[in-house]
Amino acid sequence: MRALEPHDPRTVGRNRILARIGAGGMAMIYFGRSGSGRPVAVKRMHAEFAREPEYRERFRHEVAATRTVSGRYSPGVLDADPDAALPWLATQFLASVSLREAVGLLGQLPPDVVFPLAAGIVEALASVHGTGIVHLDLKPANVLLTADGPRLIDFGIAADLRPGATPAGTEPAGTLGFMAPEQESGGPVSPASDVYSFGATLAYACTGRPPSDGGVDEITDDRLRTLISGCLRPDASTRPTVPDLAAALDVVRAAAQPALRLPPVVTAEIDRRASEAASPPVPIPPTPAPHPVPYTHLTLPT
Repeated sequence: MRALEPHDPRTVGRNRILARIGAGGMAMIYFGRSGSGRPVAVKRMHAEFAREPEYRERFRHEVAATRTVSGRYSPGVLDADPDAALPWLATQFLASVSLREAVGLLGQLPPDVVFPLAAGIVEALASVHGTGIVHLDLKPANVLLTADGPRLIDFGIAADLRPGATPAGTEPAGTLGFMAPEQESGGPVSPASDVYSFGATLAYACTGRPPSDGGVDEITDDRLRTLISGCLRPDASTRPTVPDLAAALDVVRAAAQPALRLPPVVTAEIDRRASEAASPPVPIPPTPAPHPVPYTHLTLPT
């Protein structure tokens, strides 16, 4: 967390803002407390995007999708106002480290961490897809590692595939290196698109880089390499389904694969962030206005 700057809000809705968590492309993320004292993460849109109807509609879509999927595998929505002058969304705050940050700390994750992590992400995808939502931006930055397992965040470009839902935009959206070929080309998306992103995310966890940068063949665990390669097939119809992945990972789990135990350096960072939430940094005070220079009358020599 970082200290609030003088121009940062001190309240958003009924939430008291206490610190900065980070900045996204469209919004600033703050840490705060709800009216009842619950820790919250508040995402508030940047002013330049709030002036654009297209971005406001995208934020409104994100709020709706996040409400639909919130629960065991993603932070719950506590409050939101997508129609505010600066639209905002308040969700449950989770002391966590993103998968991208964990790989940054370790370089790559060992198989005994990747397998149970993969099982947790597959359970999350099954839950999300069960609501009729496809995430479409599954990547290491959007997987949070918590003491209770992985969580998925950022449903800003999620597609609602339920009958009667508003169709997603036709312009390609996602993250290069992690989005499926059909998504990148602007074609029809489906749960198989998330399966591709899942494979790319696991490849990153194993090698420290996305599969587009090579390295899948360097994965030493045969089972992981086979699993990931199947997810990365260009033809969506030939990829394993989420139930297929769950069954394959259940077989691994039955072979005495341990539950997810995060490396000590990651758990230490999660603990540090939990302590920060208990005692956020003091806001940066405003810069004092300069004192006026006293006027001095000068008498020029004649």
